Parts: sequence; structure tokens; C-alpha cells
Amino acid sequence: MGAPTKETAAENAATDNLETNKGTDMVTLKTIKSNKTLKRTTVHRIALGDITPNNLGQLKKLNTVLFPVQYSEKFYKDVLEVGEFARFAYFNDCCVGAVCCRKEPLKEVNQGIPSDQAKLYIMTLGVLAPY
Repeated sequence: MGAPTKETAAENAATDNLETNKGTDMVTLKTIKSNKTLKRTTVHRIALGDITPNNLGQLKKLNTVLFPVQYSEKFYKDVLEVGEFARFAYFNDCCVGAVCCRKEPLKEVNQGIPSDQAKLYIMTLGVLAPY
């Protein structure tokens, strides 16, 4: 084994900043920035969280702000059914964005035979402008 490369060091640093909150489905990325002139460190908390019936209104409000399209109730019903493929993005515990995807079957074009493989279709992906 040789000396660690810049890529390896960057991967290790990224892995060190990942944290899974036990007992929840929330994944947190801890980012530390330092301001050398003030000799101060600021820690920002970045996390992904579930979209549930209890916070679906928050997704509706966010989509109204982010997109020039009004989504139907069927869209939001489908979002609740995709589980881990729909998430809120949080910055310092404030909801600043969301991603909503759905799984679609992948069909063999040449043979016309359905496959057990699937593709992921991104329905919406948005973050508030300041973030």
C-alpha cells in the first residue's frame, strides 16, 4: 500500500462527517467551516428526513414556492407511497428543499420482456434559493 492520495483523504473526510441518527431514518452530514480571521468555527447541520402524512402540508407549501406548477392530490398521494424515495432536505433543522422520486420498471427494449430491474425517475428536486 502506498501513501494515501488526495481522493482517499477526501473520501475519509466525507465519511467521517456522515452520521446516522439511531432510531430514525434521518441521515446527517456535519459540515465544519472555519473563519481564520475570527478564529471561530461554525457547525452546520445538513439532514434528510421522511415525508409523512403529518408533514405533507409542508411539502405542498414548499412546492408552491419552488415550482410554477400546481401538483395534484394524486401526486402527493404517490409521494407518500414511495417511502425512501421522497425526502425533505434540512439545513440547521429548517426545511429548505425536497426530492421526490418514483420507481419505474425497466423493460428490455430489444426483447420486449419485462425485467425485474427498475429505474428511478426524479419527479421533483428543489431547494430554496438562499441555500
